[in-house]
Amino acid sequence: MQIDIIKTLDVTDPVRAQELVDIYREAFTPHASTSVALQVCYTDASLEQALSDPSYIKFIGVIDGQVAGFGLVTDDLAKAKVNLASEEYFKAAFPDAYREKRLFYFTAIAVRPTHQGNRVFFDAMASEMTEFIDGRNGSVLFDHSTNTNPHLPQALEGAIRRSQQKKSLNTSSTKAKMLGAQQYWIIEFTND
Repeated sequence: MQIDIIKTLDVTDPVRAQELVDIYREAFTPHASTSVALQVCYTDASLEQALSDPSYIKFIGVIDGQVAGFGLVTDDLAKAKVNLASEEYFKAAFPDAYREKRLFYFTAIAVRPTHQGNRVFFDAMASEMTEFIDGRNGSVLFDHSTNTNPHLPQALEGAIRRSQQKKSLNTSSTKAKMLGAQQYWIIEFTND
């Protein structure tokens, strides 16, 4: 299995852009009925706009010549609003890192269902992202649904650590911390 990760600032080829939109839909649409949190945060048009926006770094994962997934990351935390994340929170909680643009929010990590769970591919994607963020003395920010991917924080932290062990980076360890949680409740009216 040959894995290549392409890092780019813009995806202007309409065929490639459509392929990434399709992967995004394949990855997240099936979770519409299994996750109370909205999983499809981008419309096709807003995702195409993000793909051509150079303030997002795109990591496109290719397995044996076929695109298997991609990640979108940005240090422009106003763009995290697509995931309903508060830029003002990050500005107040991490003022130095915010001001120095060392906070990198992953607004999307989309992998074709046929490649989800492929640790070799996941590690290759995470390794490229780790090297990029490590080189900027940065930190990773992301959100996830505990309904659809309950172990994502541990998996991502493990992949980052494996990358740190393999490459000569500025850092050698990680410290993960949950920043908050959004809960969804129901209060049913009954006659019990």
